[in-house]
Amino acid sequence: MEQTSPASYFGYWGKTEKSSGDHHILAFHCLDVAAVAAVILEWERRLASQLARLLGLCLEAVASLAAFLVGLHDAGKFSLRFQSLLPDLLVRLQPDRQPSALTSGHQDLGMAAWRFILLPAWLEEGWLGLPDKGHERDVLEALFPAVAGHHGRPLDSFPEQARLAKRAFPARDRESLLAYARDLARVVDPGGKALAVWGNPSARDRVSGASWLLAGLCVLADWLASNPEYFAFDNQPKPLEERWPVSLEIARRAVAASGVAGAKPAPFRGFSSLFGDRRPRPMQALAEEVNIASGPQLFILEDTTGSGKTEAALTLAARLMGSGHGNGLYLALPTMATADAMYGRLGKVYRRLFTGEGRPSLVLAHSKRHLVDEFCRSVEIAAPSTRPLAEEDDTAVCAAWLAQSNKRALLAQVGVGTLDQALTAVMPVRHQSLKLLGLCRGILIADEVHAYDPYMTQILEGLLRFQAALGGSAILLSATLPLDLRIRLVQAFREGLHVNGGEEPRSMAYPLLTHVHARGIEEVSVPPSRGQVREICVELIHDPGRLAERLCQAARGGACVCWVRNTVDDALEAYQRLAAELGQQRVTLFHARLAMVDRLAVEAEVLSCFGPGSTPERRAGRVLVATQVVEQSLDLDFDLMASDLAPMDLVIQRLGRLQRHHRPERPLPEARLLLLSPSPEDEPTRDWYARFFPRGRWVYRHHGQIWLTCRVLARKARLRLPEQSRELIEAVFGPAGQAAIPTELREVEEEQMGDDLARRAIAQGWLLQPRAAYGEQYLLWDEDVATRLDADTVTLRLARWQGGRLLPWAREADPQAAWELSEVNVRATRVAGEAPPGDPDLARAMEEAKAAMPDQCRWSKLVPLVPGKEGSWVGKVKDRSGRVRTVTYHPRLGFLTFTS
Repeated sequence: MEQTSPASYFGYWGKTEKSSGDHHILAFHCLDVAAVAAVILEWERRLASQLARLLGLCLEAVASLAAFLVGLHDAGKFSLRFQSLLPDLLVRLQPDRQPSALTSGHQDLGMAAWRFILLPAWLEEGWLGLPDKGHERDVLEALFPAVAGHHGRPLDSFPEQARLAKRAFPARDRESLLAYARDLARVVDPGGKALAVWGNPSARDRVSGASWLLAGLCVLADWLASNPEYFAFDNQPKPLEERWPVSLEIARRAVAASGVAGAKPAPFRGFSSLFGDRRPRPMQALAEEVNIASGPQLFILEDTTGSGKTEAALTLAARLMGSGHGNGLYLALPTMATADAMYGRLGKVYRRLFTGEGRPSLVLAHSKRHLVDEFCRSVEIAAPSTRPLAEEDDTAVCAAWLAQSNKRALLAQVGVGTLDQALTAVMPVRHQSLKLLGLCRGILIADEVHAYDPYMTQILEGLLRFQAALGGSAILLSATLPLDLRIRLVQAFREGLHVNGGEEPRSMAYPLLTHVHARGIEEVSVPPSRGQVREICVELIHDPGRLAERLCQAARGGACVCWVRNTVDDALEAYQRLAAELGQQRVTLFHARLAMVDRLAVEAEVLSCFGPGSTPERRAGRVLVATQVVEQSLDLDFDLMASDLAPMDLVIQRLGRLQRHHRPERPLPEARLLLLSPSPEDEPTRDWYARFFPRGRWVYRHHGQIWLTCRVLARKARLRLPEQSRELIEAVFGPAGQAAIPTELREVEEEQMGDDLARRAIAQGWLLQPRAAYGEQYLLWDEDVATRLDADTVTLRLARWQGGRLLPWAREADPQAAWELSEVNVRATRVAGEAPPGDPDLARAMEEAKAAMPDQCRWSKLVPLVPGKEGSWVGKVKDRSGRVRTVTYHPRLGFLTFTS
């Protein structure tokens, strides 16, 4: 049998530098990771408290247990099979050994070592003062897979682990691993009694919840401790007791520089401390006063568009943070455009959520954030400043480490991004535990929660379940939330709190604040804001030509008007009709089928003409034809609004852009909606909507709900908002409305309901469950799990082919940004691939352009364009059948034609 010398574990390498051959002692790397975890829990008392609650331990015991488990994350590297990956180094460190012919990665080895070497020894020897009550094995077995999966995903269990542990860990390796574990236990728990009072660990589902937080903590600690800028390699053996203070000191510097912790939430000092001296609106005033319960809690704020729900949510978040319910927040929005707009708003106030100590980072989290100049300027490339934020100007800052990846973004103390980034925290994608850790230690704010399809809504319910189970709180915002959806969202959060049955939300008041916590549900009616009470005339028009005439008439009278169409092709038709009557200079077309650079230019023009700062001269006689891109995020104001018939919630959303701002004088005396709609027949046929909107039928498929919307609005010559908001929503989405759908449309509705149920089932199949410990739930982990089940789309990268040169459509100095700004998404039914270039020079230029792109154009199709007629450009693509089609693109109008 091989003999083991004292402190034999110093002969194992943990990290290496290929060029120099230098190495970091394995025990020291493991100790560094444990030190980072200990520092994070020391600075993040909120996170430590969450783990303590879930595990039934005191804060000091949690710190010792977490550091010990995390310090064992690379246990598999003590195996001869792993050490033999670098045979020369192995022989240099352990001259009396021969490399193994069998080599292996360390994660599966680590799980085998845990189950058949470490755990039995821990239970027998009682490390950390572990009591022998009979249930410790189950608890520890639920926790260790969280650290074994520190590369971002759980490990699969397999029946040969016992044999692997025996064969892959000869006696020397076993004894070295156990010697390290015993010394580690003495370092992180000098008194040896951290778990002595752990007489009754929490219920199994709470321990399972702790495993998800531990998984995220271990990934984070391993990433930070693997940064050679802070943790230089150390190959000189020394007792762990001497190395531990060194590791802790380095860990403090690394954690501080990373931006993941350090800033302390400020005590709440009132609405004015966040937003200045302006008078709070009713919902905002209630957010200042509503009772803050103990434990995780959910707030749902329902109020009109433009009523200040975001400020109310931030007020609640500030109160929750100031009372110890979170150390930061993540504000989730439906689209990248809405996230970009919110980032600018939040950048002006987020520092006021914290004391002057530390430097909280504000991160923008979505896939195109590197194209947002304001965010790029905020990134602190060099070492963070040591000046207090109060001494600097009013600009956002973000630690460079957090800005390097969207996987890290949710670890920032303040984040703004798409809901998709948050949803992946509860789906089987690599490093989801990192995002879950960031979300659950803070406050999740989700805006426009009515705007998601059944698939995304099901995942959102899963996120709320996790948020509650792991001790986090959430605030949801909506202007048009049906009661049924409010009930489901509340139920999901209460399930996370382990509260089953009981009362449900039932109030039909509007505006409304709903407050959910472990002891019950409170619903508080809120008076509407001054200036938000409006009376709107509704006029149904059954002929698009007649509606266009009305818009032209209003524009000639000096009004600014908007027509929201349900599809891009319908918007193009309306634009051409109106531009022929009024001239192209007075009509703007805005939709999503534009290259990003052109879409941003049109958006800037739209804000200039119709935004808060628009002047009477800029507005007079201007017309905007748009699709759903104007329903959210953009603060626009029109004298007259027209809309294609759509579901009631979207009609109300569009009305939020009608005479939105206070203006002393308007060309039109009253607020009016012109609704393009088929006649509201009492007994419509199943194609009632499809005949009138042959394109829109594929966008909004609940034709029964649309018929109910038409019938309700036809019966109301005037709408009183927000007084009638709840009535309008429930008349369409409530049970009474659904029962009133005529027979033939009910068949269409039931078909679509079946599709909705299928989407929810697909989402449920992807959802992780907080009651299962990390790694217990068998799912296929994948980087490409979808957060949206949209219709298939293809990303095109447009290029100019001129003078023998192929250039990005966007004229930007940075080539990467230029190509990304040249992208546009189109339906896969129209474009499936690139057309073969007939010109050999063009073919060569396309290959060279792709090779120079950072992603080699793997997920996009490159479309060269040549000048066409009247400012348009022409190119060729392939459709799904393989036919070559000619496409016409215009920088202001987007894709105009797809012809064979």
